[in-house]
Amino acid sequence: MTSDGDHVVVRLTGEITSRNAKNVGERLREALDTRPGVLEVDLGQVTYLSNDGGAAFFRALPAAHPHDTRVTVTHASSRARTTLTQLGLARLIDIRTDADRPEL
Repeated sequence: MTSDGDHVVVRLTGEITSRNAKNVGERLREALDTRPGVLEVDLGQVTYLSNDGGAAFFRALPAAHPHDTRVTVTHASSRARTTLTQLGLARLIDIRTDADRPEL
């Protein structure tokens, strides 16, 4: 986890499945304890996100809501984006791809 003032980044790696969804959810909630304006969840190193693994995001969202923290997912593979969308999370969080980043 890295923090730049009001922006916290959590970088996840490997597979996110039912086996580790609880731990991932706890990690996201811990990042939200700092009450950032933005919680960025970087999925660039995630090799697989199962539907059960996506439940980690549902566990974290209630902690974001009271403080108006915007949750953003970045660097998600097309497969991970599909999973998040199928779970209905695309309506609750911002899902960004590298194509969404402005050119410098």
